[in-house]
Amino acid sequence: QINRDVTTEGFEVANKDLTIEGTSTEQKPKLTFTKNGIYIRNSNLLLKNLDINMSGVISAPVTDRPNWMAICLTEDSSLTLDNTSMVLDATSVKNNQSTAPHGIYFAGNGDNTLNVQDGSSLTINGYYNAVAWDGVASHPNSQYHLNVTGGSTFIADHNEGGLIGRECLDVRVENSTIKVTNCTQRDGSEGRSATNGANVTLINSTADFSGNTDGNGLHANNLYVKDSILTANNNGYAGIRITGKGQFINSNITVTGTLGKGHSAIEVDGIRKADNTAEMNNGSLEITDGTVLNVSGNQTTGIALRDLPIKLSTGTQKATPSLTIDDSSFVTIRNNKASSSDWNHSRPDLAGGLLICNGASAKLGANTIINNNHADNAGDDIIVEPGASLTFSVHNGTGSGDLLDDCADGIDGWYLDGSGQRWDFHGDQEFVQDLLESDTLLVDNGDGTYTLIVAADAPGSLALKAAHAEAPDPVPDPVDPKPVTPDEPAVPDEPTTPDDSSNTPETPETPILPEDPELPPVQDARPDADAPILPEDPELPPVQDARADVETPVLPAVQDAHTLPQTGMNLFAALAMALSGAALMAAGAFASLIGRNARH
Repeated sequence: QINRDVTTEGFEVANKDLTIEGTSTEQKPKLTFTKNGIYIRNSNLLLKNLDINMSGVISAPVTDRPNWMAICLTEDSSLTLDNTSMVLDATSVKNNQSTAPHGIYFAGNGDNTLNVQDGSSLTINGYYNAVAWDGVASHPNSQYHLNVTGGSTFIADHNEGGLIGRECLDVRVENSTIKVTNCTQRDGSEGRSATNGANVTLINSTADFSGNTDGNGLHANNLYVKDSILTANNNGYAGIRITGKGQFINSNITVTGTLGKGHSAIEVDGIRKADNTAEMNNGSLEITDGTVLNVSGNQTTGIALRDLPIKLSTGTQKATPSLTIDDSSFVTIRNNKASSSDWNHSRPDLAGGLLICNGASAKLGANTIINNNHADNAGDDIIVEPGASLTFSVHNGTGSGDLLDDCADGIDGWYLDGSGQRWDFHGDQEFVQDLLESDTLLVDNGDGTYTLIVAADAPGSLALKAAHAEAPDPVPDPVDPKPVTPDEPAVPDEPTTPDDSSNTPETPETPILPEDPELPPVQDARPDADAPILPEDPELPPVQDARADVETPVLPAVQDAHTLPQTGMNLFAALAMALSGAALMAAGAFASLIGRNARH
């Protein structure tokens, strides 16, 4: 036990179990390493209730590899941090490629384990690899473990590589936090990744694999994510790469800002098993139980099911990966671009949203949305290669009334978008072919989904874009004047008397009334016409001929045909109705006059 701050030049633990414990859980004693780190061989070391500083340490004692690692575990050993904080920081030490140290190194045969538990924290900065392995080619029975549990935190930042161990390293994070960020490259050499194929399990945890601009973010063999938050943003190669079995269960996952240096934002392919060169793993990804996955804003394909060629001792074999998304999960694949500038993987300029390579298969859920992606060559949203299959629905493209960012028109379905026949309704080349109306062989599953299988011997891939056919004509602005109808003739506005008499037409003389004073004249509807003189016989006033020398009555204005309300009425019908209304007015005036005479 330790009850005060102490220093050490480093130590070895061999063939024994050892516990170093601080006596206080609140004021934890400080243990500072001044020269070397820790070498553990066939032993179990528990560090409890301590605050440990290993800054500047780049070598473990009693090894034939000086400056190779700060901590080494070999031959069935374990290191456990319990309510302990440990910092390994080599950023102040300048090293070249040959003497680059690892932070924690698993070596030799056996089962070696690193535990960070019960509120502990482990920070590893500035090393070649934060956690690395000795390889399994010469140690085929070896297995290495990193467990972060019980509200603990593991941080590896600004190392050249993060968790390097392929499928022989198992990483388990439960009720805790893990961050492997900002991995870099050394002097222009090969880019390093946050992980390079470990088996990773995340349960009720928060994980961040971001900012690894020269390698992959989370490259896992088997990847199990449940009830967790996973972020893999701004990585150079894949944000998430899966070469074994992948499962996203009731989790929130974001992949954005992938730089397109190699692979896709999410890549599912395969890999040769490290311990058996005659066998390989085929990648798969299942997204279930209300998972929210956002794959957007990447400078490469959103999700790729890639037929990566795998070199085996029996010959080269291609991966046949798969993707399955259930109806309860919300998957969004938008605003990704497959560009010809992507240089380190095949088909860099195809399929901005989803690439399904030869032998692969994908099934999209009811709440999967793929639209507004772009590709330099073909298939802005989806490419299905010969020998591949896709199960999908129209809603996967349209979303909830989504608009197409090319033109801001509504998306109404899937359209062919092949090389040399790109969808371009608004351009000079109007190639618009609705997938559901094309000769593509589709199987209607009877539930709103379709399955298409591109024959293995097909001459080319099926390229798709979520877009629209001819946009509808714009709706005209509403017309203020009330349209003329036979049942309700338009009535001209009442004349008004301007204030400026100089601009007013000469007022006609007062009309001469008939001898009978009780029979007033009928006022002409037009204010600028001379008032008609009634005949002396009041009982039978003449009916004025419409062709008389008086000026033709002014009809109500007829709206231009292009601005008529959409009632099916054309210009000529509207004009006829207006004339009919004028005739009815004249007849009404005549009837009124006769009626008055009849009373007298």
